[in-house]
Amino acid sequence: MPTRDILEKAILALGRDAELLVRFQRDPGSVGAELGLDDEWAGVIQRGDRDRLRMAGVNDGITILASRWFRNDLGDSSSRGAFTADDAGEISGGRWPDNLVFAGACSHVPDLLARPEIDDPAAIERLRAAYARLAADLLASRPDVVITTTDCHFQSFETGAFVVGEAASHSGSMVFFKRPDLALSLRGDPEFAGEIIREVSGRGLEVEAAAEVQLDHGLVVPLSLVLPDPQTPVVPVVTQPARTFSPYGARAFGQALRS
Repeated sequence: MPTRDILEKAILALGRDAELLVRFQRDPGSVGAELGLDDEWAGVIQRGDRDRLRMAGVNDGITILASRWFRNDLGDSSSRGAFTADDAGEISGGRWPDNLVFAGACSHVPDLLARPEIDDPAAIERLRAAYARLAADLLASRPDVVITTTDCHFQSFETGAFVVGEAASHSGSMVFFKRPDLALSLRGDPEFAGEIIREVSGRGLEVEAAAEVQLDHGLVVPLSLVLPDPQTPVVPVVTQPARTFSPYGARAFGQALRS
């Protein structure tokens, strides 16, 4: 079995090279061998078997390429995986920073913008209404800067810890979902990002200062819908570039960020 890294690199190589992908679809065995894959795993990717790729530890955002992009299965009809989480209820207590004016969390499901027609209209309406409430609350809070966190999908970083984008601007699109028109450009805040990086690293936590964080659906979807003003500076934080995320690490990062 090839390693997770080999599988991910192969899928991303196919996603970035249209001619290579066409050759792979015609002859997955030979082209797979060029990418370090044996016949079995070349077939897994060629079939768009997301569940098998998940079991191998492949980043879920990358498995989407195998089903939606390579197989043109926009409804992801072959995937049978599921994720459930218990409702922890309302969070109470804690010490909140005086200058924290808003906090929220939301789905970044790509279909909401890329292919809303393939989903249940009632579900789309509920999600859109929830996003509208978030947008109104964020607008009313009048933030000076927005810190937004996302998990890693297609980006490549040098660390397995937290990544903080320190660029003066951030941009990206949903090209991997065949919607390059769904693009977003944002202002950054290098000075504030630098303060975060210094505080986190000063507490002995590993953090990477990223000169570039390409926006993918994890940020394009929510920020397109809730950011009150495209001129509001945004500091993106990527929480698990190598899936080494842990609740303990997240708490430690949050404690550093709170200061």
